[in-house]
Amino acid sequence: MKTSRLLLAALGALGVLGAGYAIGQVTLPTVTSVGTHDLFNVLVNGVPVAGNRYATAAQINGVPGYKVLYSGADAAGQTITYTQTSGVSNVFAYSSGSAITSVTITTDSSPGDGERLCYVGDGAATTSLTFTAATGQTIKPTISAGVSDVPICLTYVASAAAWYRSN
Repeated sequence: MKTSRLLLAALGALGVLGAGYAIGQVTLPTVTSVGTHDLFNVLVNGVPVAGNRYATAAQINGVPGYKVLYSGADAAGQTITYTQTSGVSNVFAYSSGSAITSVTITTDSSPGDGERLCYVGDGAATTSLTFTAATGQTIKPTISAGVSDVPICLTYVASAAAWYRSN
């Protein structure tokens, strides 16, 4: 009787160890690569709230997103307009020929405090560069032209609802 209990306890212990080992062998699904359009669920300030909040890999890594408006000879003489979207902080226009006639960039309508927006025209100067503030925002100071290969950057200050030139 004593032997059968001991044997039963040993078999039970082996069963528990075997189950633990089997569970340890389960392969959890993993992400092998992250695409530019993949989103990650975020708990803002570590607090769960109703509704999901998402961030891109670039936002999590602090990598600024970018937008290429035009590149090559097709940019020469162009009139370009662009409205900044969330996650895009660098805007580029390249011209292998003459100057880009004009670029108008409208700021993000709901920027975060400290959000940046930079424009760089490469190859030839931008004759007319205009940053337009989204509704309820201002830009200080007014910017009117871009020099080839020189970035013009703005940083958003939420307490002032204003974009300030930061370079």
